[in-house]
Amino acid sequence: GVQYDFAVCLDIVHDCPFPDKVLASIFRHLKPGGTLLIKDIKSTGSFPMNLKKIPSLATLYGFSVSSCLSSAMSVPGGMGLGTLGFNPAVAKGMCTDAGFIAFTQHDFKDPANLYYEMEKPGGIPALTTS
Repeated sequence: GVQYDFAVCLDIVHDCPFPDKVLASIFRHLKPGGTLLIKDIKSTGSFPMNLKKIPSLATLYGFSVSSCLSSAMSVPGGMGLGTLGFNPAVAKGMCTDAGFIAFTQHDFKDPANLYYEMEKPGGIPALTTS
């Protein structure tokens, strides 16, 4: 099958009924050394901490109840992560379980989103010059 050098998920992983299966599928379709970039809603993984750090929390939970959860639970057994469910710990765990390495969280000073970058192992190491 076709394999790609780069894949990007923009604010969709938390909406998927089975994000673990989506990440595993992306992994299979990346070339060795390929990169995955995920942008998803900023969350700490803790409701009390979210209350302190996210000014738009009420709006995000509103979106979660009205849209994201209905999508994420649209099939029996769906994981139902919802708007704030793909926090850094969950993201790292799911991406690692899918086989990705070099999980990195980037801070681009985006007030609403977090960015995660990772790669599929097996690529050719970059050449360095001295």
